[in-house]
Amino acid sequence: MCIDSAAARGFDPAAQGDKPVKVQLELAGRLPLQRQRLLSEQVVDLLRPVGFQEAVGYDNRGHTRIVGAIPQARSRRRWRPALHGSGWLAPRVPVAELPLPVRDSWP
Repeated sequence: MCIDSAAARGFDPAAQGDKPVKVQLELAGRLPLQRQRLLSEQVVDLLRPVGFQEAVGYDNRGHTRIVGAIPQARSRRRWRPALHGSGWLAPRVPVAELPLPVRDSWP
């Protein structure tokens, strides 16, 4: 809906090229603080291959919030394919090889 209303105002996302787009991700917060911090770091590491740049000096709200930017061209993709580059059924990294806690839950 945001993209449609932006297009109605004359904003063309395709014309923005690789200009960075700000993103905010909310993670499930059901882990102890140290495990939550580790999960947050692992999610950031998994997003780097799609061009994610983490912001500096933001409130991470107990490691349940990640703020940063990705190139405009990648911002319209769904996150799942970015994390699972081999397709919907086969993860890019085998689940058994992922570190804990990201191996046990979808953040």
